[in-house]
Amino acid sequence: MLALINDVLDLSQIEAGTIVLHVAPFSPGRLVEDVVDMFGPEAQAKSLRLEAVLAPDLPSRFAGDQARLRQVLGEMVYNLCENAVK
Repeated sequence: MLALINDVLDLSQIEAGTIVLHVAPFSPGRLVEDVVDMFGPEAQAKSLRLEAVLAPDLPSRFAGDQARLRQVLGEMVYNLCENAVK
């Protein structure tokens, strides 16, 4: 429920043009692995295997708002798992 409230608040900030991004270097590969690890148990409980294959030329560091990107990736993975079960 708290995640839903935070998402609604984020959307409100985006629409109002007041969202603040926290730009910092991060590893995109590690971020994807973290999201897969977060949703792995849920996928496994539904007899699904969730894995990510990263391009070998993926840069080791990006600069951006890791929390926002994790939020978007998390939603995408959740929707993919949910649709896979259907």
